[in-house]
Amino acid sequence: MKKLFVLLAVIALTGCADKIQSYIEHPRQLIEDPHFAAYERERSQLESSYLKGEMGYPEYLEQKEQLDRDYARDVLDREKIIHEE
Repeated sequence: MKKLFVLLAVIALTGCADKIQSYIEHPRQLIEDPHFAAYERERSQLESSYLKGEMGYPEYLEQKEQLDRDYARDVLDREKIIHEE
């Protein structure tokens, strides 16, 4: 029975090793909101495209506002789920 438990523990730790290693290398991930991080990445890419001249200011502004609206809607949806009674 002990051998089975040790074997299962080793298998579980091996499966989690990549995730644990990722947290060790980048400890900020533990407290980072992945939803907000994705929003920041998209916004940064949009800004970069505008600064490189790949789009005009009206298009940039429209896409930025749409991104902001989508993020705000997602946050409200998440808050509704959290505060449901």
